[in-house]
Amino acid sequence: MSVEERFPVLLCDEITSALDAATADGIMDLLHDLRAARGLAVLLVSHGLALVAAHADHLLTLERAYAAP
Repeated sequence: MSVEERFPVLLCDEITSALDAATADGIMDLLHDLRAARGLAVLLVSHGLALVAAHADHLLTLERAYAAP
């Protein structure tokens, strides 16, 4: 049994932080395709709020270590 089968969550921490906008957008598209093909949930940690908001189904932001409304 693969890790993917046992833990269907992919945690991505700042995976687009050092990329140009076009490459970052391509990575987000790749994550979308991977999520759809494999039934994964993706938890994305990022400071790029605009990029994440453009691709996310749900968005939770933190402010001073608390979930912001």
